[in-house]
Amino acid sequence: FPTFIWTVRDFTLELKLNGRPITEDEYLESALQLKQGSGPKTTLYNLPRECIRLFFPARKCFVFDRPASRAGLHRIEELREDELEPEFVVQAKKFCQYVFEKCRVKTLKGGYTMTGKLLGNLTMTYVDAIRSGAVPCLENAVLALAQIENSAAIMEAVAHYTKEMAQRVTYPTVTLKEFLDVHAACEKEAIQIFMERSFKDDTREFQGQLMRNLKAKSEELLQKNERESSNCCKALIQEMFKTVEDGISAGKYSRTGGYQQFMEDQQAAVRRYNQAPRKGIKADEVLEEYLKGQKSMAEVILQTDVALYKCEKDIEDEQLRAKAAEMEKQVMEKRLVELEKMMEVQKSSYEEYIKQLMVQMEVDRNKRYC
Repeated sequence: FPTFIWTVRDFTLELKLNGRPITEDEYLESALQLKQGSGPKTTLYNLPRECIRLFFPARKCFVFDRPASRAGLHRIEELREDELEPEFVVQAKKFCQYVFEKCRVKTLKGGYTMTGKLLGNLTMTYVDAIRSGAVPCLENAVLALAQIENSAAIMEAVAHYTKEMAQRVTYPTVTLKEFLDVHAACEKEAIQIFMERSFKDDTREFQGQLMRNLKAKSEELLQKNERESSNCCKALIQEMFKTVEDGISAGKYSRTGGYQQFMEDQQAAVRRYNQAPRKGIKADEVLEEYLKGQKSMAEVILQTDVALYKCEKDIEDEQLRAKAAEMEKQVMEKRLVELEKMMEVQKSSYEEYIKQLMVQMEVDRNKRYC
């Protein structure tokens, strides 16, 4: 049992017994004296005194004068210490000193320390049991107290974790490790807060509930981190790939060599995207998803490029064939002209030969007749 301290407020009596001065403790012992006899009234009078004497062998008494004058009592909460009665201040300091230095810490079965808050909740549990007509049971009261305190400890620990994560994490985090490092630190602090306040959690039931709550909260914040990263990256992609998108809409790549130009512009946009800071953990995934969506457009541009190239190649081949035919025609015409000229030369030579042959024949004939 804890140390028994009896405090008497607004004490106006004189500390005297049978005409001699007595101490406060002697005043208490005098009040605990038993009456002689065995009647009902005597038994009722003696019972609480016997319990106190039996269960609390170490006893202490403090008496307090009025803290202030009658006029000051109406605003006692507003009074400063120097406005209180000096004798009351001395008595209060003496009382506090004894409690802090002499009294043992209140404990429950199992060595659990009983704080003031726990004692208040335990008292309320007892009072509620008495009001309901039930018999107060220490074991049930302790279990109920454990339920109340450990549930409150969980709420306090989770609230601390949530608050610290909100203050320490800048969304989106650059890497998953950055998020997990802060999570680990905040989780450790939350567990410490729970352990300091938890009460009689022998089966670790409430600690397990705390860990489940922290895990759920961390998963919720991790999803938030991913959403923030995804939204940031999507906005960045719209900005970095605007030139490419505008080029597609304007038909910039619908020409021979358009696919090569499209790929160069796309790679330039990818480089700008990769150089942008604080995209978060979804940076690669969002970029990959966007490029995957652009794959069909790239194939269309490639097919258009190939078709236009083939068409231009066919036109070029046709032009080359036409040009070759024209050149061949020109060569044939030139040859015909040259052949005609050669034939004219040959004809002229032949006629000259015939002419000279006729002259020679004429000369020879004249020689025979002369």
